Amino acid sequence: MKKQYKIKKQHKVKKQLFRNKLLIFIVGSLPWWEMLLLLSLNFSRHGLWSWHLKPDFIFPVVFFWVVFARDLRPSLTGLIALGLIADLLSAGPFGLETFSLMFFVSVCSHAKKYLADQPYITVWGVFGLVLLLTITVKWFASSLSSGGEIGFVPILLAGFTVFFSYPPLMFLNARLEARMIKSKEALS
Repeated sequence: MKKQYKIKKQHKVKKQLFRNKLLIFIVGSLPWWEMLLLLSLNFSRHGLWSWHLKPDFIFPVVFFWVVFARDLRPSLTGLIALGLIADLLSAGPFGLETFSLMFFVSVCSHAKKYLADQPYITVWGVFGLVLLLTITVKWFASSLSSGGEIGFVPILLAGFTVFFSYPPLMFLNARLEARMIKSKEALS
């Protein structure tokens, strides 16, 4: 009788451990699902944007997860895979989306140590400067690959669209991060 009770208890503990690990995996993958959703928005059919001028709504999310997330930071391999998916979805030159994402991540990685205790408006301004730099590099690379100059005003309009999407996306990401950390602590 005691042995059966002990076996049932062990089975229950193993089942609970499996559930906890599964929930930790699901909670940890939420930033990737968010980035993939925003990536799909980038390449949906809009009449206003051509392939190289679409707003990259993924940049505010990547900025948040690279600069502010503690242990939830995306891996470099995952970001390269995300860039390759973006390249496959875009009609532009292959490698342009990956290059612009890696450029953005590298600049954000260097800026994160200076943004730790800064007010929100300063962080938003730094995001805007990094975004402007990334858009300029992407515009230059697009112009080189197309063989002619591409107008800068439409790509600047796309950049302003992304810049002003930063506050609501950061609010959502901060709430998501707080819930993820709370869930991980509760499960551990």
